[in-house]
Amino acid sequence: MENKKFRIKFSSNGKISELLLKNDPNQMNWVVDESYLDQVDYNDKDKLFGSFYIYIHGKEFESGKMHANLSQSKDTLTVSYMLDDVELLFHYDLSRSADSLFWTIQLINHSQRDVHISDFRVWSSFAYIMY
Repeated sequence: MENKKFRIKFSSNGKISELLLKNDPNQMNWVVDESYLDQVDYNDKDKLFGSFYIYIHGKEFESGKMHANLSQSKDTLTVSYMLDDVELLFHYDLSRSADSLFWTIQLINHSQRDVHISDFRVWSSFAYIMY
């Protein structure tokens, strides 16, 4: 998906695999993608852009061990995970502005009881490989 400034691609598991500034003459990818990690035999796929760890009622949920559901329109994408009675949503939106990316994280409690979250970590890792 894209707008005037950004082009974004996602892997099938909901991680950002490509984030380009469209006016960049080198077309550098600003995120590390899984194919690069495979190429250099570096096993750090749990730290890709959009990866997460969360503890709900003391139970750990990790994005790398879960199935993501993706819902995409022309310039928005929502990645969702069901974590028992809690739904975790990552909204990526290029529609609000021609030159911005809006990223929203939402937790929805589908139960009638309080939810105890003791730790929530989300990776927003950008590429450290510059040329």
